[in-house]
Amino acid sequence: MARIGEFHEEMHGFLVSARSNDCNSGIDEEFSKQQELYSKYAVDYNVIVKEGDQYRGPVIAAEEAHLILRGNKDAKILDFGAGTGLLAMELNKLGYYNVDGIDCNKASLRLLKRRVATRASSSLKGLPPTWTSYSITPTTWSSRQARSL
Repeated sequence: MARIGEFHEEMHGFLVSARSNDCNSGIDEEFSKQQELYSKYAVDYNVIVKEGDQYRGPVIAAEEAHLILRGNKDAKILDFGAGTGLLAMELNKLGYYNVDGIDCNKASLRLLKRRVATRASSSLKGLPPTWTSYSITPTTWSSRQARSL
């Protein structure tokens, strides 16, 4: 429980600091700080974000993907900003196992590879050559993460 409080406190401090900067200054530094936080708390991240059952992004994204795919369990799915695998796990619960994950945080990717049946990468290298190789690309991801891919 203490780790959950630590994470929320550190993330709140990061967000307050990031929001106080103008959009064009310090983005690389902010991104580095964000990645340090995700690395530090990667092992506990799934528990932390599910605390109080307030974070429903992965569940909603998986349900929407299921509707769009009309139950096609052979669909090829790219989880862009996969993190520790919350979305991939929700997709697995719905019977979708052909999921590739991409994320810029290597600590999160190590956990993703252990927790979920998926190919995982920190870059587009090693994944199919084009976006059209996928049936759908659901995400609960932040656009700033694209800077490191």
